[in-house]
This record gives sequence, C-alpha cells and structure tokens, in this order.
Amino acid sequence: QETQQLHREYRVALGMDHSHAGQIVAMFENCVVRQMSMSTHLLNPDLLKLTLRFYAFTALWLVSLIRPTKVTADGEEHLIDVTDVSSLASMKWPLSDQVPEEVGMVPQFLLESLADFLIFLRVMGEESRHLESAECLPPIMSCLVIFMRHKALVQSPHLRAKLAEVIFHLRPEHYGDEEQHPDLMAVPMVVRADLFESHPVAKKRLVESLLSVFVDIEFTGDSAQFEQKFAYRHPMYKVFEYLWSVAPHRASMVLLAAQAVQNVKTARELPLFMRFINLLLNDSIFLLDEALMLLTKIKEMEKSEDAGEWEGLDQAAVSQKKKDLAELHRLVKPHNILGGATVHTLCYITSEITEPFTCSAMVDRMAAFLNYFLQQLVGPKTGSLKVRNFKEHRFKPNELVVEIVSIYLHLSKDDNFCKALPRDGRSYDKKLFPQTRRVLLMLQREDLLSKWLDLGLKIEDFEEDFRQLEETNQEAPSDFLDPIMDSVMEDPVDLPTSGMTVDRSTILRHLLSDETDPFNRAPLTVDMLEPNTELRDRIKQWLAGKSSRNQS
Repeated sequence: QETQQLHREYRVALGMDHSHAGQIVAMFENCVVRQMSMSTHLLNPDLLKLTLRFYAFTALWLVSLIRPTKVTADGEEHLIDVTDVSSLASMKWPLSDQVPEEVGMVPQFLLESLADFLIFLRVMGEESRHLESAECLPPIMSCLVIFMRHKALVQSPHLRAKLAEVIFHLRPEHYGDEEQHPDLMAVPMVVRADLFESHPVAKKRLVESLLSVFVDIEFTGDSAQFEQKFAYRHPMYKVFEYLWSVAPHRASMVLLAAQAVQNVKTARELPLFMRFINLLLNDSIFLLDEALMLLTKIKEMEKSEDAGEWEGLDQAAVSQKKKDLAELHRLVKPHNILGGATVHTLCYITSEITEPFTCSAMVDRMAAFLNYFLQQLVGPKTGSLKVRNFKEHRFKPNELVVEIVSIYLHLSKDDNFCKALPRDGRSYDKKLFPQTRRVLLMLQREDLLSKWLDLGLKIEDFEEDFRQLEETNQEAPSDFLDPIMDSVMEDPVDLPTSGMTVDRSTILRHLLSDETDPFNRAPLTVDMLEPNTELRDRIKQWLAGKSSRNQS
C-alpha cells in the first residue's frame, strides 16, 4: 500500500518543477528497492520449501494434540496414528467439546500463521512452484478440516473463516482462468486435484467442515458482522462449486441433506444442512433485493440526466448528483456478484437435492423467494432495471432468469412445492408463466420452455386446492389456527416456555434463524417441542367431516 501511494505521488512528481519532487522520487525508488529486497529474501525457493515443511509438521503436531480416537469392532476406543491419513478418516466424529488441556495452551497464532503463509504464497504467485510435492499437503489438509469443524478447538469465527479461505486457495482452480496462467496449470494443479479427490479425511469431512464455518460466521459478535459474513462467504461459494464437481464431495453433501431431512423433527439441534440452506436463502433474498433496489435508483438518475434535468442545476448540485451516482455504482456491483453466486449455488444444489427445500419448514419460503424475484425480472416493472451498462454493474438478468427457472423445475418434482407456489399471496400471478415464456423464447432456451409450460399447467390444478384451503382457514375454530400464520395446523406442538401452541413447520422455520420462543424470547430447541396429539386428532376429525360434507 505504501508503494502504491508513493507510486501515485511519484508519477505526479515526474512532471513537477518543485523542490519536493526530487525527494518524492528518491522515496519511491528507495521503497521499490526495499520491496524487491524483501521479495528476494522471502521468496527464496529453499526458504519457502523449508517453511512449508515446517508448517506441515506444525499441522501434524496440532492434530496429535487432540488425541483423535477411533472405535473398534469390540466397542473400545483406541488412539490413532496421526501420520496415517487413512486412519484419521475413521476417527470419532465430531470431537467432544471437552478438548485436551494441551490444546487450550497452544496459541491460536500457530494456526493463523499457517493460514497466512499459504495465503501469502498464493498472493505472491509463487506457490505453484513449491507445492508440487504431495508430501506436505495431506497433513495440512487434515488439520484444516478438523480445526474448521470444531468451535472448541478454534473459538474465533474469524480464524475458522480464514482456514476456509486457505481451502479456496488450495483448490485446483483458484486462478480461475487457465489461459491467463498456462505455466501454472500442470503438475501443481494435478497434485491439488489429487488432494481434494483422494485425501481420506477431506473426502469424508471437508463439506461438513465448510458448512459449519458458513453457518457459524452468521454471528461473529463484531459490530461489522453483517458485512463480514458476505466477505467470508464469497470465496466459499467458489469452493462449494468446485466440490460439487468432485463425486465424493457431492456424495457427502447429498448424505448430509438426507440426514438433515431424517433428523429435523427429532434432533436437539437443527441439522447443519438445514441451517446452511436457510442462511443461503436469507443471503439470496437480501443481496438480490438490495441489488435490484440500487439498479432502480441508478436507472432513475440516468433517466433524469438523459432528460436534461441536470442542465438547469448549478455546478455544485451537478457534482453532488455525479457523486451520488458513482456511490450507487460502487454499491451495486458486489451485491450483484454475491447475489448471483447465491442463486447459482441454489441452482446446482437443487439439481440433485430437493427434499430439504420442499419440507414443511422451507417450502413456503422457497416458493415466495422464487415468485418474487422472477416477477421482478420478467414482470411489468422490469424496465426500471434497464440501466445503461449491465456489464459494468455485473448485472446478469438473463442468467438469473434461467437459474431461477431451473430451480423451479428442480423442485417441481415434489407436489408440496407446486402447492406452495399459489399459496404465495404476495408475488404469485398466473401471468408469471407467459411472461417468463417470452423471456425463455428470446433466450432460445427450448430445453427449459416445454418443462416450464408443463409446470404452469400443473400449478393450475393446485389453485383450486388453494382456494379450498382459504375457505377452510376462514371456517376453522380459532384454536385450530396457527397464531403466527393464521392457518389450520397440521402438526400442532406446544412451546413449554410460553405455553403457546403452533404448527411444527412454523416453529421450525423460526428456529432455523433464532433458537428462542417467538412469544417470550426464552431459549427454545427442537427437542423441547411437545406434540399436542389431542388437538391434532380433533383437527383431523374436523377436516374429515368438512370434506365429507363438501362431497355430499
């Protein structure tokens, strides 16, 4: 940073005839000499190789401190030889919150310096020459996976996020564009690909560890935690996309999703995968909403300028307008980048994993999210988003439409999702289907068009069910209605802390974001919910009687 600042002053000084110009030139040249000297020393090949070996042994030592064990067939626990990566894959998981005393005595700086060194190598562009050896990477990967997953080992969410950033830099595709770095994509990338595809601990646990970090950085305790979480998650989206392309990691995510659906009603804590997709959806809603709002403001200012409304203003007012417009340009770009990343992540995950998104706790939110943003992108107000330069703002409406439509189609295999679409009273409209059809025709996406039209016909069949449901809600006794959603409960549960009765899907949806009783803010977990079977039976009897009366 100092060099960059001096460089700017240096360029100005070269054209100056001033007594200080020579001093600035000399300062810049001295700074360059210092930087080159430091680079020559720090990037010495032998030093880097020795340093990497040192951190590989550090990683091995850190793992040995936790004394990992595995349970044998006879039910006994035995210590694992940490130098044997294959044995580590069978370690008892997750670790107990009661970590060995020695671990608590180790300064977190050791782990942080390991992460800083690996990030330093990537930033300096030298790591591809010195990570070619596969000897050092396996112990480092084991250490990263284990320490990322366990808050008891690394209490700082910032440090765990930095460990996840190291995974981002270790992945084979971290340069992003092989054409720009043809000399760096041979042996080192093969070694790294093998690390992700063959490392026993990574294949089994890396996805879970990354999901854990993704969830835990939602609340870091800092005043800037809201902005921090997006900065931390941005590289993680790239990692998730890469892992999805690797069969063992994709299978790991599919397994976590299946376990989440199976345990969501019984586990003491809400399953990790359910919390992950809930936060992913939260981020998508916020980022896209902010991006579209900023684009609308930019469009209004551009329209005002094009209409000549700025010409009658004084110079100060015009200058302020330009500053305001530049600030909007600055803000909208990261929102579009991150918003697009969240939608893309939802798109490829739902191509194979659907049940967690269509379960009762998530399905209404997913339907509302898709309906609202598709309406914004193809509906009558889409003109307010047509700014002068989409590319400058990283706004890709066509890609968003295609991916949102793809998510619809992925989830439409489940009738629960199809029924939820017309239940969304805020954004659902029959016109949404022909409006989207026109856009798909314009984009020549025939592969999606026929499926989209079929979905529209399928939804029409469920609209009558929705109208009947509304009538049922209006006629139902008040104690049959969920006090939050004002709809007939399917699975009523009692909240022990407040004594209120709500539908299980409603309270699960609340607990995904806030593990407290919504009526008195007392701590509340899933295992504290008490099924109200007597009320559930009465509701079923009433619904059956109403159905028989309607048929007669």
